[in-house]
Amino acid sequence: MREIECDDATMWLAKGRPNKNGKDGDSIGLGMVLCRDAMRAWKDGGGRRKMDYPSERIMDCRLLVQDCSGKEVGIHLVNAHAPVGGNSSNEWDDFFADLEASIASAATRDIVVIGGDFNSSIGVDPKTTPRTHKSQYHPRGPFGVNYVNESGKRLLRWMKTQHLAAVSTYFKKKRYATWTNFGHDRRSHQNDHFMVLARQGHPTSPRLRIHRRPCRI
Repeated sequence: MREIECDDATMWLAKGRPNKNGKDGDSIGLGMVLCRDAMRAWKDGGGRRKMDYPSERIMDCRLLVQDCSGKEVGIHLVNAHAPVGGNSSNEWDDFFADLEASIASAATRDIVVIGGDFNSSIGVDPKTTPRTHKSQYHPRGPFGVNYVNESGKRLLRWMKTQHLAAVSTYFKKKRYATWTNFGHDRRSHQNDHFMVLARQGHPTSPRLRIHRRPCRI
């Protein structure tokens, strides 16, 4: 684990596994880059960060911010890097266990935001609309790449056990694919997602939405 000071940001790097070929660099590693304002929010939140999860695929920190109404809000920010589809079930189980441990460590009233490369295509739910009643839980929204692979099915099953919703599928945008397999079928995949706990608000709730006017951090 190391901390690197930059001109406008601080980047934290979790120590990853060395490359099998012995060269410099990591085969698994995570990092967060925070601007100066976000650094202040991190210090206001207690200056906590956790990187020593056993799978080396999870890291998290807490930010204390003010929403657009001036109310203080804690954000439990998680960075995740899932195994690829060909990895063993044990490695996936370890990843999910560490992610669950991170979620459980969040303060009760903090908003949990998980961003990561999940190496999984979860598709969309065409029956869901952004105006679906808030009491109804759906892990997916109607927008995104309409393709589900085996890793995506596994991820969806786990999301349902945690009551997580992929907000990245609830908003319309120009592009959804985050990776294209140029070496095989040239299929585009939506592998990267942001997720929130459904109990903390509907994915389209103003409390969880990105606002154009600045909020204080």
